[in-house]
Formats: sequence, structure tokens, C-alpha cells
Amino acid sequence: MQQVEDNVHHDTLLVQVTFDLQDGSFLMAASNREERFEGLRLYRYRALPYRSAEVLATSAPAYDSWTMLPTFFAADSNSTDDLWLLVNFGERESWGQKLMRLTGEVFKDCGFLDAALPVRVTDEEGARTKRGNIAPFARPRIRR
Repeated sequence: MQQVEDNVHHDTLLVQVTFDLQDGSFLMAASNREERFEGLRLYRYRALPYRSAEVLATSAPAYDSWTMLPTFFAADSNSTDDLWLLVNFGERESWGQKLMRLTGEVFKDCGFLDAALPVRVTDEEGARTKRGNIAPFARPRIRR
């Protein structure tokens, strides 16, 4: 799935990232624009004229996370009817990964992996280890 520029305008949503699912639908991570932070959600939608959207599916929220970055896995790389998502949660560092399954118009939570990639960084605070996203290194076995 390819990351693309936002293609909808929504008065109540603040879009973090958008992906083209290459079947006429898109997936975005977005939060409510209101001051009370309820976290991000994933939305599968079809873009409509005038930058509006027909929402097809909505995930459970990531209440205390400012990051909800999905990595996509599929048994059939040409189909978007059954996608597995390893979704990185966190704020400045990864808090772990939620495994979700997107089948058509339903997101299903399959569990949380309390795992992160140790990343050595040097910044104004000195040298330290941060927790990074494991999803780009995951190689799941998906069977039909």
C-alpha cells in the first residue's frame, strides 16, 4: 500500500496519514479535531466528489496514542478484501504493535504485541536507546 497525500476534507477529523489501497478505497489514521483527545482511529473509505468521503469501516480508537501507523500484510498481494495490519502505537517512541484484521468493511482487533525495536540515538540529551517500530522488520506467515 502506498502512502499518499490527504484526499478528503473533513470538518471534524485531523488526518495523520493516508494510504491508497489500490482498489478504489483508502485508509487513513485520523483523530478528532476537538481539544479532548480520544486518540486516533483507522478509517477505510472511498473518496467522493468535493473531497468528501464514504466511510466503509472504522477501527477502535488508540485512546492515549499520538501515533497509529499501519503496516499492511496480505495472503494475496492483489486483494484488499482480507488485510492484516501491524499498527505501531506510541507518542515519541513506539509503545508496541496492535495486530488488526481488515476484512471488507470490518476492523477486528486481534491483540497487542508489547514489542519494540531498540534504536540507539544521540541527541541533546546524550546517547540513549529509544523504542522503534518493529513492523518494517516483521515477516508474518499469512495463509488463506
